[in-house]
Amino acid sequence: MQKENDKDIIIYSKWYPYGVSEPFLHDEVVLLSEKFKKVYICPLVKTGEKKRDLPLNVEVLELPQIAPSSRFRAILHSFVLSCNEKERKLHFKHFKFVVNYYRNIFRFKKFIEKFVKEKPGLVHYSYWVEDWAVLLSLLKSKLKFEFTCRAHGFDVYSERWIHKFIPFRSLQLKNVQRIIFVSDTARIYMEKTNPEFVNKFAVSKLGTHDHGEGKIPEGETFIVVSCSNVIPIKRVEVLAEALDTLDFKINWIHIGGGKNWPALNEKTKHLGPHITVKLTGEITNEEILKFYSENAVDVFVLLSQTEGGVPVSLQEAASFGIPLVGTNAGGIPEIVNTQTGILIGNNCLVNDVSSALKRVKQENMGRNVNFRSGVRDFWVKNHDIQRNFQIFNELLTQKPI
Repeated sequence: MQKENDKDIIIYSKWYPYGVSEPFLHDEVVLLSEKFKKVYICPLVKTGEKKRDLPLNVEVLELPQIAPSSRFRAILHSFVLSCNEKERKLHFKHFKFVVNYYRNIFRFKKFIEKFVKEKPGLVHYSYWVEDWAVLLSLLKSKLKFEFTCRAHGFDVYSERWIHKFIPFRSLQLKNVQRIIFVSDTARIYMEKTNPEFVNKFAVSKLGTHDHGEGKIPEGETFIVVSCSNVIPIKRVEVLAEALDTLDFKINWIHIGGGKNWPALNEKTKHLGPHITVKLTGEITNEEILKFYSENAVDVFVLLSQTEGGVPVSLQEAASFGIPLVGTNAGGIPEIVNTQTGILIGNNCLVNDVSSALKRVKQENMGRNVNFRSGVRDFWVKNHDIQRNFQIFNELLTQKPI
């Protein structure tokens, strides 16, 4: 198959293709493999041995494990001095951030230098504006290349970091060619906090594949699905409490595992007899999509307390025409609206959630063909991966205005 682009691209990931992290990078890798002659993936951290199935023209680069040299301290000092005065004070205060970045630099510096020199014209793309954005910034002046980053959530909002600042943010922004945000919300935040770099900012939302329309529920049981890690910020236990207050038959399926899964499992044992519960634990994305294809669902619920982009879990549900209930957090309002379902406040209480679910049932959203068609139409126009990838591919090599 002839490629549209005769160039090669290197993708700098955090873990992908190892383990189960960064699952939504996989679709992008497959699409990029169809556009570029060769795709290289360079994971910063190798977790486990399992790799995803990759296209034939995709190669995973293994970073060498190299101990820091005796020049570590001198280079570390010059690194910190490359930052502005405010950042310098922060980095000296939180020295471990600096040490972590430099340990990574020593792991791959010579390897990447050699690789880049052998492949002029290589397109450099980091999936996050984090470690790799710093490391590439430091190599850029010597190797004379440009790089582009995706930006999601934790790598955008300084409030989400333990010390309320993102290490070496100014260094990243000065050197990156373009940052492609996965939501308008994230881009607006960055424009307000770093207005001098707005010419480098663009938006290309993630997307999901079209697997057709979902089945419409029948019978008296109200079918609720949620899909997220079972961790505090996802507030799955709030959903459980809200369902317990309702007075009609409910079948609740929660997809996902996490550290709070045992506590949630115990909690569900004490819910009212009107609720049937299934906690799937962690399953693959293929299994999730198969579930939506084979099962009827009245409503999908996500109660995240914080989000960066537009959650892919909401996009996947919407692609099947399933009505949505979500919180006003991050990019969630960019997909949950009057056409697709009900948006509730980010500081929602149990009563807010139960009221939204009552309304979904009373207005028959999940069983109304027209409403479900509206949900799917919104997904097609805003979150179809084929449509969104075309925008992303154009931005990837386009220079900022």
